[in-house]
Amino acid sequence: GDIYTIRVNSSSGAGANYEPIVFANGSEAMISVISKSQHLPVYHDGNNLLSFNVLNENPSIPNVFECFEGSVNKVIGEGVASTQIANEWVGGLQSFDPTDGYWIHFTELVDASIFGSPVDENLTYNLHDGNNLISYPLSYAQEVSSSIPDDIENEFTAIIGEGIAATQLGGQWVGALTHFEPGKGYWVNVMSDLSFSYDSDMLARESNQMLSSTNKYDIKLKGYGESI
Repeated sequence: GDIYTIRVNSSSGAGANYEPIVFANGSEAMISVISKSQHLPVYHDGNNLLSFNVLNENPSIPNVFECFEGSVNKVIGEGVASTQIANEWVGGLQSFDPTDGYWIHFTELVDASIFGSPVDENLTYNLHDGNNLISYPLSYAQEVSSSIPDDIENEFTAIIGEGIAATQLGGQWVGALTHFEPGKGYWVNVMSDLSFSYDSDMLARESNQMLSSTNKYDIKLKGYGESI
């Protein structure tokens, strides 16, 4: 998970259940995010093209959709799908992969939030020649060109999101899709089989960290006593 350093301004503290946590005044401690919430960008009923940057230990469809399962009845991935019939998910797609994007059919507009562990931002994507339905694992938006490693960017010919797209012409991205956004899925077209990981734009990351107080976190101390 994400790692943060905190500076202690008092000699002791307490956990959520009032267990004592003792620090020396002015000392530093490392904390890591062990769980986090993700608000899925569901803007309408019907099919939404989504992906996950948070998943729990059991990424099965009913477990991930536990809080709003009655509002979802179909999930379609690349070459695989599942439909809910009589409260059972039927089909070849039974669990979510953090590298994949999905068309998820909502029967109504809901506040679709899930809770789990942050997905590794350095995931490796193994793409095949042609169209691939993939995720965007970062928790902040980035420009398309900044997100794809320079040494393979010329292999990418087009990127298609939900109702939005971009095409690479003469080394420039042309179209309304200018940024990858967290929680969304994308069709990417490549000219040959390749593997890649998203590049991280440090300015975008720093901007996101400044806003991180708006996220819900569970954190634990590394070597400094009880969880808080």
